[in-house]
Parts: sequence; C-alpha cells; structure tokens
Amino acid sequence: MATFMTLPPAEMEKFAVTNIFATSLPLHEATLQRVFTRFREDYGEGKPIICIGDTSFMGIIPDAYIAIGLVALSIESNDSHPFHFRAIHWQALQKQQQRLFFKDIHNSWTTQLTALGTTADPFPTLWHAFNALPDLLLQLNLPDFEHPRTDLPPTIRYIGPPPVVGLGPRALPTWWNDVLAAAKAGRPIIAVTSGSVDNNPDDLIWPTLRALADRDDLLLVATLLAQDPDAEME
Repeated sequence: MATFMTLPPAEMEKFAVTNIFATSLPLHEATLQRVFTRFREDYGEGKPIICIGDTSFMGIIPDAYIAIGLVALSIESNDSHPFHFRAIHWQALQKQQQRLFFKDIHNSWTTQLTALGTTADPFPTLWHAFNALPDLLLQLNLPDFEHPRTDLPPTIRYIGPPPVVGLGPRALPTWWNDVLAAAKAGRPIIAVTSGSVDNNPDDLIWPTLRALADRDDLLLVATLLAQDPDAEME
C-alpha cells in the first residue's frame, strides 16, 4: 500500500484497475458462481437469480444483472470523447487503444476473459463493458452531469442521487443563494472539480478560475479536496 500511494496518478489508477477489476475477475466469478449454485440447491431452478452490484462486477452470468452506477459513465458513444481522452470520438478512440496505459489494462482484461472461456471478436474495452454488459444500469447521477449521448442504450437509466438516511438535514453552502440567483437571472452556471485520483488543482481548477475570472455573465463554482481547505489561488 505504501508503494501504491507513492505512484503518479495515472500509474496509481492503472495499478488499481488492473489488479482490482481485471486480474481478480476469476476470483469474482468463482465466488459468485458458488453463491448462485448454493441458491439453486436451496431453492431449485424455478426462481430467477437477479444479481445487484456496482458496475465493476464483471463476468457475472445470472438470469439478470442490475448494476448501480457509482462513477461517471464510460460507455463508448459517437457523441462524446472516449473515457480518459479529451479529443472527440473515433479518432481519439483509435489513439486511446495505442496508449500503454490502456493497452496494459485491456490485455489483462482480455487475458482473464479468454482463460474463463469467453469468446468475442473483438472484446470490448473494460471501460465500455462496465456500462454495456449489465441488463440494467441504474446511474446515480443526473443527465446534465454527463456528456450528452443520443446513442445511450435503453438499458441505462438515470435515477439521481440516493436518499440520505439516518442523518439530519444538511445546511446548504453559503454560496447556494448565488446559484439560485444566477439560475433565476438565466446566467450560465459552470461547476468545475477534479477526479478522485488525479486531483491536482493546478491541472484544471486553477486554470479554469483564471480563464473565467472576468466573466460577469456566468457563475463559476469550484470544489476542492476537503484536506486542502486553505489552498489559495495565486
């Protein structure tokens, strides 16, 4: 773990995705198939098995698989750039496949699938499979926070954030009235934040704030990591 935490953001993500989602696939599959077999032994063949989990449980073959989307959609689309890539769709997708970051992850993923007897020509990328394989994907998000996709399959449905249970009502942030005022006045509202792994504010947040600092016609909201609340922009 100490070595993992010292890796650069891209290498940290590559290590986590490869070892948690790709190379561990046989263990996930074997564990769940034991559960399904026990279910059949206890309840017979008459009842369908519906498995509910997050999108990372790959290789599951029950009667139905319902996934809960906990992160941004990574499904391939003609309307959006590939996951982890800033250029637009297919040309960028071809470049994406040549990057060592994606090659290593894809090779690990397809090696495990082949060893389990899976056949496909070609295999989907791991990122696409997260969203495309479930029979139903319930995305814990709103459409406005995702890239617009006219080719989104009907198996993906937005259900918004989960309800808060067991906690008292939370006070809205002090700047929320600015959001309401901007919405009422018809001013564009732009939210900027960083990812969960590569979250250096110098990469996106500070440049965005600087670029739009003189725009009085819009409202810009930026969020930072909680462990760095006193960071100031130069």
